[in-house]
Amino acid sequence: MWRLAVALLVLGKLPANDAAAIRSFLGAYRAAVRQGGAGQLTYLSPRYRVFLPYGHIFEKLPVAEPLAARGRERSEFVVSVYEPEADRAVAAAVWRDGADAGMADYTLARERGQWKIVTSRDGFLPGAGQFTADRLGAEWEPLFDGKSFAGWEAVAGGAVPGAWRIDDGCLVTVAGEGAVSLRTRRAFAAFELEWEWKVAAGANSGVKYRLYAVRSGVDAVGMEYQLADDDGDPGARVDPEQRSGTLYGVTAMARSGARMVGEWNTSRIVVASDHVEHWLNGVKTAQYPVDLPFASPISLQHHRSEVRFRNLRIRAVR
Repeated sequence: MWRLAVALLVLGKLPANDAAAIRSFLGAYRAAVRQGGAGQLTYLSPRYRVFLPYGHIFEKLPVAEPLAARGRERSEFVVSVYEPEADRAVAAAVWRDGADAGMADYTLARERGQWKIVTSRDGFLPGAGQFTADRLGAEWEPLFDGKSFAGWEAVAGGAVPGAWRIDDGCLVTVAGEGAVSLRTRRAFAAFELEWEWKVAAGANSGVKYRLYAVRSGVDAVGMEYQLADDDGDPGARVDPEQRSGTLYGVTAMARSGARMVGEWNTSRIVVASDHVEHWLNGVKTAQYPVDLPFASPISLQHHRSEVRFRNLRIRAVR
């Protein structure tokens, strides 16, 4: 499944409005699946086939029961949408259902002027875990004490790797070292998170939340608040969906709100039961709906470049 996600990068990217329409369409489809019944069939092409992790194929109308029976509690996040040819699109998503998590890909086609799902394919990913949300009060609680790795571990579990160090009250990625991300030992469902950060020239990182799985033991799969040198990082320079404050690869920023390299920025993420907000230096940079709330750790990404984090704190959403 990860090979598919990499292969999608070479396809033509959809215009933002078309991509948003397909994300909305797939979100409505997932909502119909959770409700059960025949409503989900209105989103499917008469040619529809579903490929499940065990290799079974269900075709046309007999697919109703398998789809109605599975995915009632499935949260899904569309990572990317591409268009290999006119009136046909491919979407890659991650999903989580209890302790299980995986990748999904969809092929879609316009039929009589409306998008329809032609095929869907699921695959499992390891390392999702089933987390219980830690209780938070209305007051701020620190996530980092400024002097130790207490409360943090490698993203796949275990001791904090040597790719991270503590310096002058900051969590710091060691540039060029093995790129292993960190995560909190605690898990959170509805919260407000604040932190300060600054990047070296050309640097790239992110804060991830609502984690769906761990990939290859080094990075988390989930929603990412992008952090970057917007003038020096190759992706951020050319792609408005890779600039600081965005939901990486999904929302766009026409102009960067980040400060110059070497200066501190203040960021905030609000994860409510039905939506998420991103804030950068006092300006809202993204807002989007979410489907099912669930608890997960928070992860700091290591992207082989130096980024500093300090004053990380969290509290319950009011």
